[in-house]
Amino acid sequence: YNVPPGQRFLDVRPSSTSTYTVTVTSNDCSAQTASQALTVPVGACPTITSPFSATPSNIIRGASSTLQWGISNAAQVLLDGTPVSTTGSRVVSPNVTTTYRLSAVSGNGSCDVDQFITVNVAACPTPQIMSFTATPNAVLIGGNSMVRLAWSINDTSGTGVTITIPGAGTFTNPNSFVDITQPQSTTIYTLSVTSGC
Repeated sequence: YNVPPGQRFLDVRPSSTSTYTVTVTSNDCSAQTASQALTVPVGACPTITSPFSATPSNIIRGASSTLQWGISNAAQVLLDGTPVSTTGSRVVSPNVTTTYRLSAVSGNGSCDVDQFITVNVAACPTPQIMSFTATPNAVLIGGNSMVRLAWSINDTSGTGVTITIPGAGTFTNPNSFVDITQPQSTTIYTLSVTSGC
């Protein structure tokens, strides 16, 4: 490439390591020359060895997801702008649907690689009380019968439940029962249930 006398630079973008030689020739009769070589090293572009993933990619608020990735030939790897190892994982617990960005920075900045993964977050579903019974549901004053309180809870969150029955106790089994000594007056037992998320 012939460079005009007034031009003092030349932009190049080699795809691999290249050596450039500048040769200057004088305009006088002797046509003397001088030259100098310059090597521009070009590193390999980042390679994805393990795709950026989230497991699971759909969670309930309060639950966790594991981000995993694998990159080679990168000068630096960034997760949402924070440096991380080229191969690794991170546990995240976002409260809202969140998209994560993994950036693999090349040595010369010419072939950076970005990957994105979204973790979808759903609201924690309310547990459903399918049934709550007392057997027997009628007793005689002065008696000493046992009364069985039984319940069935539908926990769609999968995070577990805490069941509270004042006067009977606290339980975690969504489908169970407890035997109590009969009350000596008409009594209302109230079951409340709280999900784990």
